[in-house]
Amino acid sequence: MSATGPHRVVSSSVSQRRAITACFAALCVVVGSLVGCSAEDRSESSTSTTVTSGDITVSRAFVGGHASTTAAAYLHVVNHGSTDDQLVSVSSPDAGSVAPMGRMAPDGTSADDAIDALPAPIPAGGAITFEPGGAHLMLQAMASAPEPGDSVTLHLVFGTAAPLDVRAAVVDVSDIPDLMEAK
Repeated sequence: MSATGPHRVVSSSVSQRRAITACFAALCVVVGSLVGCSAEDRSESSTSTTVTSGDITVSRAFVGGHASTTAAAYLHVVNHGSTDDQLVSVSSPDAGSVAPMGRMAPDGTSADDAIDALPAPIPAGGAITFEPGGAHLMLQAMASAPEPGDSVTLHLVFGTAAPLDVRAAVVDVSDIPDLMEAK
């Protein structure tokens, strides 16, 4: 055997192992993206998910984490349809109860002279927003305090559209006003 012979074999063996490792890693990424991972699952924890049911789209869903088993949830609901709908109720498997807080104006914003938060009318082509400083959803009696990076499932029931579940990202409460402004 020549002096360079064994080095070539070792080098070839190392190259083969690297190639096999790279192929395995690529295969894991492909399989992971194909099996059980929806676009919603792949979203970053600081980015809101968007979920659609018929003409209704829910986005900018966040829960403020602040070391308590009670937390406020915020979200934006759009009615893309040609007929009015309404958000009738909200529940969560992660909380003992969900209580609407604040008041919702007929135009979907929070106001002093508004009606109770639920049921909340969602006009055709319009939207409603549960936001900091206004109408929001209070998650009560949670099993543990939600922390930034967690997510909380909200189950929304509408008057006309099919019910839907949305995963709200738990974020630091101080970040929520900026996140609600992001379109």
